[in-house]
Amino acid sequence: MSNKFTIEDIHRLREKNYEKTKHMKPSDLIEETKRQAKVCKHLLQELRKSAKKEIGKGKVKKITK
Repeated sequence: MSNKFTIEDIHRLREKNYEKTKHMKPSDLIEETKRQAKVCKHLLQELRKSAKKEIGKGKVKKITK
């Protein structure tokens, strides 16, 4: 992927995902999607923890609406 996320990057990701999943049964595709979502959720939780620490140190401003 490039430093700046471009439309070409999106096309490459979609093609890679299609190649990975094109022969999967629907039930396998659902399980793979759930597995990936679980990984993503974990990464987001870790990022939130890290951001809270940085906000607590005064290095990052908290965004308020």
